[in-house]
Amino acid sequence: MTRDRPRRSGTFFTFALVTAVAGGALAATLLVTDEPPEALRAASTPTEAATQLVEFDDRRSVEVSLAVSDETPLTVSASGVVTALSTSAGGTITSGSSPLEVAGLPLLALHTGIPLHRDLSQGMRGSDVRSLQEELARLGYAVTPDGSYGPGTSRAVRQLKESVGLSRPDSTLALTGVVWLPAESVTTTGWDATLGSTLAAGDPCGTVPGQLTAVTLASAPVSLTPGERTLTLWGHSTRLADPVRATAPEFIAAIASTSDYAGLQGEEEPQHPVATLSLTEPFSALKVPPTALFAIDGDDACIQSGDTPIRVTVLGAALGSTLVGLVGDTAPPPTVRVGPGITAAGCR
Repeated sequence: MTRDRPRRSGTFFTFALVTAVAGGALAATLLVTDEPPEALRAASTPTEAATQLVEFDDRRSVEVSLAVSDETPLTVSASGVVTALSTSAGGTITSGSSPLEVAGLPLLALHTGIPLHRDLSQGMRGSDVRSLQEELARLGYAVTPDGSYGPGTSRAVRQLKESVGLSRPDSTLALTGVVWLPAESVTTTGWDATLGSTLAAGDPCGTVPGQLTAVTLASAPVSLTPGERTLTLWGHSTRLADPVRATAPEFIAAIASTSDYAGLQGEEEPQHPVATLSLTEPFSALKVPPTALFAIDGDDACIQSGDTPIRVTVLGAALGSTLVGLVGDTAPPPTVRVGPGITAAGCR
């Protein structure tokens, strides 16, 4: 007997019918739905953004020129016959040593940021006293640079004199016993004092290379925010009394003592190292999106917080944002309107 195969036509018809109904329902849904799926919807344009208060110092990178004097003579204030020498042309003299003796007395080579111009003794005060104290402290003596020549400074001066061979020294630093050095260590380019020669007060005993006298801006930056400026070079800073020139003795001495400055010596072409120019007293600035600004006129512009337009001064840019300063006594707004959210036409 031959068996009949199972009939699948009914099952196939049912599956086709269900598929058709489901497909039709999906098609109907796609045709009827007005809005796209959430993932495909375009992001709405922002109309408001948060602000941030940041410190602003208008920092700029600037090239500087280094002004150097002609060869500098080393002069003596003592008079008499040279009775001993410890240096010659091409020799090195360091602060705190004695390069020669006049009339049997060792002369003290000493560098101070402010050149010595008077005898110094206990009870005196001044910037030259402070400069002496700073050098004594650098040489290792227990001195506090306070500008007052007290017992501690007197003791250090006696000890320094003893270290160069003076017996029973007093505590006064007299010009007749000092050879002032323009740097902590100098190499002589010439030496005039010879054993047995006679020196008079004011005579040169030798010469040293020209010394750094000023650091000058090669070109002044434009659109600087008003305010006192500080110049920083190779880790040393000074306030600028002159808009483009730094001459403070302490700053010049610090720059001249750096390895960076030493590395520039011997260069035939003028060198222009890069320094930093910044406001001495930074102030708070408001960080806003660039699209928050409107009615821009040069450095003047407006921002809007809520329904209130606010006048600002454009200071600069930082990482895709704009830094502005508030005009007058306006409190910094926590948010500002941006783009299409701005409704005001001006703020003046």
